[in-house]
Amino acid sequence: MARFGNLPLALLAALTVALVVMMQVAAGGGGEGQANGLLTVLALPVPLGLSVLWGWAWLVFRSGRHVVLAAAIALVTAVIIRPGPMVGQAAANMAAGVAAGWALGVRLRPDAALVLCAGILVPMLAWSVHEVPVAEQMDMLRQDMTGLMESRIPSTATPEQHRQAMAKEMEELDVVLDAAAGIYPAMIALGLLAQAGMILGLVWFVARLTGGLTASLRFGSFSRLQVPFYTVWLLIIGLGMMLTRTDPARTIGLNLSLLAGLILSVQGVAVQIAVIGRVLSPLGRMVFWLVMGVFFAPLVVAAGVLLGLADQWLDFRRLAHPETEDEEKVV
Repeated sequence: MARFGNLPLALLAALTVALVVMMQVAAGGGGEGQANGLLTVLALPVPLGLSVLWGWAWLVFRSGRHVVLAAAIALVTAVIIRPGPMVGQAAANMAAGVAAGWALGVRLRPDAALVLCAGILVPMLAWSVHEVPVAEQMDMLRQDMTGLMESRIPSTATPEQHRQAMAKEMEELDVVLDAAAGIYPAMIALGLLAQAGMILGLVWFVARLTGGLTASLRFGSFSRLQVPFYTVWLLIIGLGMMLTRTDPARTIGLNLSLLAGLILSVQGVAVQIAVIGRVLSPLGRMVFWLVMGVFFAPLVVAAGVLLGLADQWLDFRRLAHPETEDEEKVV
């Protein structure tokens, strides 16, 4: 299957052209009414799908040169047929997928694979932020929220009451949006890592499902997950920068601390899953996490940060020991 003339690889390139053109048409409003809305909805999962397809292709076709050549030809063809910014989005996702396939094939460390895939997506994200700056994004959100707040004011309110209520609501909204703008980099970084994780996980799953991995790559149960210890150092550095109380060090420190804390919370949730898995039945675990996820999600995350940080030293789950069959069934 390594030859470029192989029919499946050529069909994959043709499918890519069709999907990229569909993305561009949807972005440009190439339809009318319900047809355009349906096309937009159908195009939403396409970037992630392209990542998975080309990551799978890297593992299946065994020849990186031919896979990259096919992807390049598909992109050039799409540009000729329907040029536009969505081609760049598709290229970034395809490159991230290929990187995921390569990382899985060489058994790259999970954290390094995540950073690699996320880093490939950064240039396209930077371009989109340049096109629509953060301040403009916040202004658009402010306009949308203003209409919602006005609809909440009773129609029986006098003009003066309406003005006072809107002034109070806008003041609170400005505080929230200023805080959101301050932690925007951390949220973007977390989103990129989450997207990279989805790409790696789906490429791994599809490749395993279709026999695309020559060697068996097995992910351990989530209940045994442990993030690298350098995340603790990121948290410490971030907190130290926040203590300076001077910008931009304080803002950078806030984002570092938030990002490191949220990453550590993933390990903390894994600890909670391991503990709950030992004391509750499968039905009990399902009910417990349903209730906690719906009503106490902030508490789960907050406790996760503390547990994840403590677990770095105390090893609550005894990860030095081999995983048992019971632990595999926890997740």
